[in-house]
Amino acid sequence: MRIKVLLLLLLLLPLSASAYWTGIAAFVGESQSDWRYAGGIRQARLNQYGLQVEEKTALDLRVGASAGQFSLRLLEQNDVNLADKFYGQFISFYLRLPVRINHLLSLHGKLNYQFNLGKKTLDTLETEVSWNEISFDLGLNIQLGALAIRPLMNFRSLNGDTSEQSVARVFSLDKQRSSGLQLDYLLEPAAYVRLTGTFEDNPSLQISFVREY
Repeated sequence: MRIKVLLLLLLLLPLSASAYWTGIAAFVGESQSDWRYAGGIRQARLNQYGLQVEEKTALDLRVGASAGQFSLRLLEQNDVNLADKFYGQFISFYLRLPVRINHLLSLHGKLNYQFNLGKKTLDTLETEVSWNEISFDLGLNIQLGALAIRPLMNFRSLNGDTSEQSVARVFSLDKQRSSGLQLDYLLEPAAYVRLTGTFEDNPSLQISFVREY
């Protein structure tokens, strides 16, 4: 219940964004990763969408939060046609710091914490899933007119469990590092479309529509 209240509050905040926030965004994305689950490896396929708000501080540090909905498919190890399907909500908080090198180059770091809570229901049996996720991105931004290109490295830690009839099964992320690329295309001076992808062991793709104030 608490995460649903936080989600509702965050979804309502952008209605007055120009008064309280320096940036808002809507995003949708999908990702795939291997989880160490109950002594084995299971593939997790995650889809999520949500809203994000951000505030710029006097020191140029950006403080932000996001919330939204997710669907999770946890595939069986020996049969990818069988999967546990969960639906739920997430909320996250982050710190982001851009450091300008010159008019073309800037270094960007972002530290993010996310909490996820969901469940699946089969007949009268309910299984809950929850996990905590911490990630850190470090990238070099190259500004080429209306297009910004940012190769990046992503470091990610994930720990959680599923709970069914008082029986808990813990899981964690198998591989914690991946490389990626972010593309920003400026539509107007304060609005752009962002495409972010990661590769290697934890492939993901996310599209965002961003407006700054």
